Amino acid sequence: MDPSSESGYGGGDASPALCFFVFMMAAVVGLWGSPAKAGTQCLSAAEQSVLETRVVQSELMVAALLCGERARYNAFVKRFESELVNRGDVLRSLFRRTYGQGASARLNRFVTDLANAASHRSLTAPRFCAEAVTLFEALEQTPPSRLSDMAASRPSAGTHGFAGCARGKKVDSGRKKSRGTG
Repeated sequence: MDPSSESGYGGGDASPALCFFVFMMAAVVGLWGSPAKAGTQCLSAAEQSVLETRVVQSELMVAALLCGERARYNAFVKRFESELVNRGDVLRSLFRRTYGQGASARLNRFVTDLANAASHRSLTAPRFCAEAVTLFEALEQTPPSRLSDMAASRPSAGTHGFAGCARGKKVDSGRKKSRGTG
């Protein structure tokens, strides 16, 4: 695949059926919106990091399918397996605390919404695949202990729909200045 191709999608690996599927997923995102704003409680730093990592993982999954990068995605999962398993546990705990009995269904919807949002970005960002290749290459050099830093540095990191807190005040997705008067 030539990551510098103008469309960013390389040599046409995606089948028409896959393209149609991604298009339909993006349409669903338009109907459902982005991941729902969740909870009224503040996130811990660990929870914020887990959500940011999940956003990146969803983007990489979409890149694996659309950009023909399955081997790199599988290498990512293998390299960061322990980190991803631990983060999955924290994510399930966050959803149980936030949603109680409905946690499993809400988590499934959340993961689907993230994948849909990543699919939508892939259709609107001309260099999505080229940028995904760059990210895969960077992750190949990233120690597992630095996965959080890599995820937090991504432009889409705060698009998970949960609010974080800073200095005791609510902030949107942990990425903007504090609301309020002070």
